[in-house]
Amino acid sequence: MTKVISIDDLKGLFTKPYGTDAPTKQKWAEFYNENVIFTDPTQETEGLDSYVKAQEKLVKRCDDVFLETHAISITGDCGFVEWTMGLKIMGKEFIYPGTTRLLFGSNFWTSAYFRTFYKMAL
Repeated sequence: MTKVISIDDLKGLFTKPYGTDAPTKQKWAEFYNENVIFTDPTQETEGLDSYVKAQEKLVKRCDDVFLETHAISITGDCGFVEWTMGLKIMGKEFIYPGTTRLLFGSNFWTSAYFRTFYKMAL
């Protein structure tokens, strides 16, 4: 199946209000290549399973998580999503701005690089 990734697709994946469930592995699999490389300030993982496990690990360490999308751009085989993430941990809320760069190949994400500026709270 060939899927053209749209701004609405990205907004749906990068928006999670407090109190709602994170996207499932099946939802991510609609967009991520099975061999995706995910890099953030604390780790680099390869493969969709590793990416999903990393996300689940973050969610389990928190009382709740939100993700709010601010700006999205897609040009050719590259996309950017600017967002704010909120983490509620032991009664405190931590807010982090960030940007994700997505590289597309064969209409799936082949690489995702997450960048934010914060001190590690976890």
